[in-house]
Amino acid sequence: MFSGALAYVALLVVLMSMRVRYPFELEWLEGTAVDHARTILSGEPLYAPPSLRFIPLTYTPGYFYVGALLMRLIGVGFLPLRLISIAASFVVLLLLARMAIRETGDRHAGVLSAGLFAAMYGWTDGWLGIARTDPLFLALALASVYVLRWYSSIGAMLAAGLLISLSFLVKQTGLLVALPLCLWSAWRGWTAFLAFAGTVLAIVGGSTFVLNRAFHGWYVYYVFAVPGQHQIATETLLGFWRYDMFRPMAIALTITGVYLVWQVVGHKSERGIFYLLSAAGFIGGAYASRLHSLSYVNVVLPAYLIAALVFAIAVYDPSFTPTGRMRSGLYALSVLQLLRLAYNPAPLVPSAADVRAGHELIASLAAMPGDVLVVDHGFLPSMAGKPMHPHAAVIADVIRGGRTSVEHGLAESLRESLSQHQFDSIVIRDDPSPVRAWLPLDTYYRPAEQVVSIRSRFWHPETRYVPR
Repeated sequence: MFSGALAYVALLVVLMSMRVRYPFELEWLEGTAVDHARTILSGEPLYAPPSLRFIPLTYTPGYFYVGALLMRLIGVGFLPLRLISIAASFVVLLLLARMAIRETGDRHAGVLSAGLFAAMYGWTDGWLGIARTDPLFLALALASVYVLRWYSSIGAMLAAGLLISLSFLVKQTGLLVALPLCLWSAWRGWTAFLAFAGTVLAIVGGSTFVLNRAFHGWYVYYVFAVPGQHQIATETLLGFWRYDMFRPMAIALTITGVYLVWQVVGHKSERGIFYLLSAAGFIGGAYASRLHSLSYVNVVLPAYLIAALVFAIAVYDPSFTPTGRMRSGLYALSVLQLLRLAYNPAPLVPSAADVRAGHELIASLAAMPGDVLVVDHGFLPSMAGKPMHPHAAVIADVIRGGRTSVEHGLAESLRESLSQHQFDSIVIRDDPSPVRAWLPLDTYYRPAEQVVSIRSRFWHPETRYVPR
């Protein structure tokens, strides 16, 4: 078990190092994240009325500002954002290991905790280490949990409140994680509660007020109003538990649940209450995010994180397994859990054909005359010398809400631009896309030639459309 968990961590390190310099997108929205940092560097507002030049993702801005700072130092591209995510991922693994070791006094628990979370790399399509917000959010949120668990001074409560507030400024889920942690701080006393919860209220409320004023109301629109307009994905009400949680982590989740009940009900222990509230925040935040329509498995990462931690603590808690037979049984279940998550790493590494396809696409875009709308990629058009336009996903995020004149105005602007053939070419995936319904291009454009023919984890066949 020890070697298996360690192997997953080592494999994660190897895969991250092999993927970090890939010059194209590892995931659908990586290029859009680069465009966000580029927008900040250009001095343009990150949150502004939606247009066919730029529309922000419905996230808080922390990751993009950190990315812009690093881009200023080492250059524009995917690398700076990926380096932030890789560093944050390592922080998460170190914190998981450290917490499990401190709870049990056994280094094997630390390896199991970090290894089990690292094993989820394959299940989540290699999400850790890419140019997306999740790793930095997880690192900040888990750091807050670490401080709350092991320190009780007023300074520690303030620091924990600062860390969880910063996690919110990277991704809104941080606020959902913070709410049960406020209950924990109240358990520690009113002084601790006022220090922690007061810090969260001051930073989250204050930053929301300041950023909303700075961006003339558009910050609240994108961060809260747009997601609030979207329908609930009813299929995930049960699907979250059946497919996202129990399918990959049935053993870990079952043991985690039994352990927490044993700790809280049977012993009324401080440890049990703390991790029950932490699990409520991390799993509750993941569940709420997964209910958002068009969400992806990356939003379940907080739930995987806390399950990996509590499971490792349970396995190596001597009071939970007082007999040798019980310990042996849990060790065997741990091996089975790790084996369940075995994956083939080869498809996660871009091949020479993937690199070649990217260069061919850039060359094709550069050769196309005039303005080109590349629906499914951010940043890549800029690599070809073409103007920046919003990704199809963020266009659809705004339009599909459809409750105010802003959404209707963007839909009309898009229809007018297409009908007047503002774009000399449009490049779009051939495969059905969940966001294509909000892009009525077939009425005004016709397919002309295929510009991407390869199909892999990183590419889908794509076709150039020209005006009818």
